[in-house]
Amino acid sequence: MRPLFPVFAIVAIALAVTGTLVLCGEPPEAKLAPYAGIVPGEHLPPELKQLVQRLGSADPVERAQATLELRAMGRRGEAAVPYLSKLLSDRSRIRIERDADGNDRGPGDRGGSGYFTCPGALAARALARAGENGTKALLNGMSHASDDVRRSALDGAGHAEDARVIPPIVRAIADSNGLVREAAEAAVLRRGSMAVDPLAAALRDGDSQTRVKAASLLSRLNNVRSTRALLEALGSSNPAVTAAVESALARMDERACLPSLIACLDDPSIRPHAIRQLARVQSAQKTAHVVEALGSSDARTRAGAAEALAAIGDATAAGALRRAQQDAHPEVRRAATDALAALEEAVIASH
Repeated sequence: MRPLFPVFAIVAIALAVTGTLVLCGEPPEAKLAPYAGIVPGEHLPPELKQLVQRLGSADPVERAQATLELRAMGRRGEAAVPYLSKLLSDRSRIRIERDADGNDRGPGDRGGSGYFTCPGALAARALARAGENGTKALLNGMSHASDDVRRSALDGAGHAEDARVIPPIVRAIADSNGLVREAAEAAVLRRGSMAVDPLAAALRDGDSQTRVKAASLLSRLNNVRSTRALLEALGSSNPAVTAAVESALARMDERACLPSLIACLDDPSIRPHAIRQLARVQSAQKTAHVVEALGSSDARTRAGAAEALAAIGDATAAGALRRAQQDAHPEVRRAATDALAALEEAVIASH
């Protein structure tokens, strides 16, 4: 019997090692692809059942095409929301072709216009059109532990009409994952003016990283409300935030930001910041735009315009300022007189 002991010992060790590997290894279902297990329920109508079955296809092109068809159905496809949600982590690379009007034609690579995406992002865009349950799925997806799911959900949220998706989009601009941050920034820009107020709130109350990101995005949205938020933030006690805001204002498109900066002259608390930014703008139209503001119906704007013309130092504004000395409001008359004196000093100094 003694010669058998080594054999038994080897078998025992092998069983122990194998058992350990089985116990410590990932369960088989953890290795399944995102689309595996997508099986249509019996309750689904035939049209949706066929589409859901294609969501579970092993072919990413077929999955992508099914998401596009569900997106086209809009709210009629709401029953497919649980199945679309399962696909959010699918980041298989797919090219979608577009027609001459910019509409998605479907997966393919036959040249012409198009863009690269993935079934997960396409599923999220279908969720954006799938009614209340679709919106809830996107909200859940944006807080998911998986980076891939958050990226896809943010892509869909950028196309959703429901305003509830905007605050979580803004929170995601400071996500720990760089690709998720990029998706959040793209979604913010896609929402446009709807995102200004949440971004302004983030610039006031967020952590340092969020505030820096918010400043950059507000400058790219470039409208009156976003400009006001940036000018208000210049008084921040956080040097990093102030530097980010200064940089954001400097990057704003010069011609586009002129109307926004002039509109901010009506607020005495941010007027000095607006005037300083106006003085920096390099545009041949600058003086004409500010002179036009001297005719505003708001006395505070007229006074601010006179102060801005003094800072700009363009002698061609002298005539408009003399007329402003006859303004009905004493603050405007005083600002116009001070501006003319500043222009005359500048002329004397230049000689």
